[in-house]
Amino acid sequence: MYKIKMLIAIDSEYDEITKKPFIVTMADHQSSKLLYPNNKKDYYIIKQICESRKIKKIFHSATSDIYALSTIGININPPYHDTFIMSSIIDENFSSRKLKILAKKYLREPCEEQKELNKIKLKYKRKYGKKFSWSLIPKKIIEPYAVKDAEYTYNLFKYFEPKIKQYKKLYKLELKLVPMIVNMQKRGHNINREFCKQEILRLQESYNFYFKKLIKFNNKIFNIQSPKDLRSLLKKTDIDFIEKTPTGLVKTGKDILEPLVKENKVIKWVLYCRSAHKQINTYYEPLLNNYTSEKNSIAHFSFYQSGTKSGRFSAELIQTIPKESSNIDLPNNVRKAFIPRKNFINL
Repeated sequence: MYKIKMLIAIDSEYDEITKKPFIVTMADHQSSKLLYPNNKKDYYIIKQICESRKIKKIFHSATSDIYALSTIGININPPYHDTFIMSSIIDENFSSRKLKILAKKYLREPCEEQKELNKIKLKYKRKYGKKFSWSLIPKKIIEPYAVKDAEYTYNLFKYFEPKIKQYKKLYKLELKLVPMIVNMQKRGHNINREFCKQEILRLQESYNFYFKKLIKFNNKIFNIQSPKDLRSLLKKTDIDFIEKTPTGLVKTGKDILEPLVKENKVIKWVLYCRSAHKQINTYYEPLLNNYTSEKNSIAHFSFYQSGTKSGRFSAELIQTIPKESSNIDLPNNVRKAFIPRKNFINL
């Protein structure tokens, strides 16, 4: 048996596509430290701590950090804990598991740095557009924010530790799933990038075709994503909209517009444009720009075992892919972008 001598919280900032960490922060009861994996000395420190069985490691969403560290040859040996899982067991009805939201709720931390970080993110998103990645932000700018994450994780663990004891068996069971989920993320899914590009062209062509019809009907250019502009357009259809908001404005949701398709062709054009826009921006462009690259067509999605109240797994992007298109939507072929491995099929 190993005698646990230390308790250290670990957080990593990593590239969205390669998942390789570029900053690792650690915190204990006394201090916090920034480490850079591409520095040999720092890499050795990270590896020694992560692989030691005498140090209790604390993560927030362990599957993400364990997978990220594995991409640079660092394995996480037990014991380790996960404040993400802890929070989901202790308060299953709370709406969010995000680190800073939990720090605000349980630690009464102001987390003011998040507002500043959002401004920085917006600035660099404007600069790099769809190619944005946290790794593109200079380290000197992101360092102060990275340190706080490790500190919040450490303090959340100290807060949750006495409370999780009454759910000991359930918590142990959840922790046993972590290595399996990490392997799921490592394995990834092959994406047909050429198919994604072709679908974007097809959908953009459809969007342009129907949007031109809408502009002609409206007699002026408008923003179809703006509820205000859309309401102005719909007024010209002479349709009697019964469904309205508490303030008396016409509701413009898909569930409201679909039953009215036969009443005016403009409704169909609106829904077609929305469908094309959603498919491009929700599925195809993220698959091309955020999950894969020209050099790597394997998408490594993050899976969360405690991401929903129902208890099912949640996964970014792929959990929102519909089984089939609505009768009113343009054909949604995004499932065809996922290439199954040999002797496997996609369900």
